[in-house]
Amino acid sequence: MWIPARFGFSDATEIFVFLSGMASAIAFGRLFDRKGALMLVARIVLRIWQIYWAHILMFVVVAAMMAWAGDRRMAQAISTT
Repeated sequence: MWIPARFGFSDATEIFVFLSGMASAIAFGRLFDRKGALMLVARIVLRIWQIYWAHILMFVVVAAMMAWAGDRRMAQAISTT
């Protein structure tokens, strides 16, 4: 029987992390070859910064939507009683 655990992976999250690392190597490998390790680290830090702020923005948007929906339901509940 074929299962990923026989090849070193025990679940889907480990496969996801491995494939993410491979995609990063493909995306940033050429930069390392051309510009060196310092530029590679700078580019990765920039990407981390972009993803961090995208997560913050998404959190604020979802929190605002939830607050707006909660206020709207509360207003409807008060007006119907």
